[in-house]
Amino acid sequence: MRICTHSRQYVDNVSPLPFPAIRMQLQLFVLLFFGFILDTAWCLRLNSYFTPGMMLQREVSTKVWGYDLVGNLQADLICQVQGKTVIHHLHTTSSVEGVWEAELPAQVAATVCDFQASSETEDVVLTDIMFGDIWLCSGQSNMEMHMRNINNATEEIAASASFTSIRYTVVKNAVSETEDPDVDVLLEQPWADPTAEELADMSAVCFLYARSLQQMWQAAGEELVPLGLVDSDWGGTRVEAWSTPQSLASCNVRPQCPENSPQNCDSRLYNAMINPLARVAVKGFLWYQGEANRQWNRDLYNCTFPALVDAWRELFSSNSNTAPDAPFGFVQLAPWRPDTLDAGFPVIRWHLTADYGYVPNERLQNVFMAT
Repeated sequence: MRICTHSRQYVDNVSPLPFPAIRMQLQLFVLLFFGFILDTAWCLRLNSYFTPGMMLQREVSTKVWGYDLVGNLQADLICQVQGKTVIHHLHTTSSVEGVWEAELPAQVAATVCDFQASSETEDVVLTDIMFGDIWLCSGQSNMEMHMRNINNATEEIAASASFTSIRYTVVKNAVSETEDPDVDVLLEQPWADPTAEELADMSAVCFLYARSLQQMWQAAGEELVPLGLVDSDWGGTRVEAWSTPQSLASCNVRPQCPENSPQNCDSRLYNAMINPLARVAVKGFLWYQGEANRQWNRDLYNCTFPALVDAWRELFSSNSNTAPDAPFGFVQLAPWRPDTLDAGFPVIRWHLTADYGYVPNERLQNVFMAT
């Protein structure tokens, strides 16, 4: 619990009571109560995405940001480089609303640093930041499916524990009607590594993609690149919910908000679970979705999916040092229900390639597919 000096009047202005014991108990209650409120609403704080042990993108300038800044801000990045401590004094900016941002210099893979920022009222510290390649994983249930639910789950989770240079976080399911660049992202799981029990609740496709990359590098005798995974998905959701209004309009999608399914309203997952991450520099994107569009705007998916690829690349490259053509990988929908002639999955499978039948292609460049 932190009490900010600029807000202490909420605690100190307690009217005297006739009985010292009662007065002390009430003051303690008020201190705890308002201390909790001030900690979450009035004190210098980091965006919730930033937790100890997190990963940031290597070899590009990155950002740390937060809220409730009063006055000036000084920030430093303290890194361990080849056995020496290197201190970077950071450039910071802030808005009149107290939203602040610190720019971090590029770091090579596997560098570990601490971040600290000081305002006129207090300090915030972020420890054990590792630099590597960040992948944003999204989609519906096939991406959301947890490690605990795969074949040989116990053995696979145990076999993953040694891959400690893979770190991950899970974004909490949320919807929003507004596209607010300063909204605080909500995390279901703070940053962790495979030694944590929480790996069981991590996206299996997302984590095993990273593990297979490192296994491939190991087999080739190559140096391992640390990998950071941001898992932001929601089962049973449509591509429209993850898309920008502009990309949907470009595909002539008629605005829809299904009754009793706010997570499938146009753009609401984009607003709450993708746009708040826009300042995060990433290496690329992973996508596993399409089942929910089998009978919903199926014949527009050859436009809506490529438009989503374009929109996400534009969003991240405009707000961070993500490459404008950052790699975008997707999983082709597998065969399903051989007892039916329903064409939903085969058509979606075709539309995932913008109707070329393969990727990369002229419409989907620097896009790769797993089958």
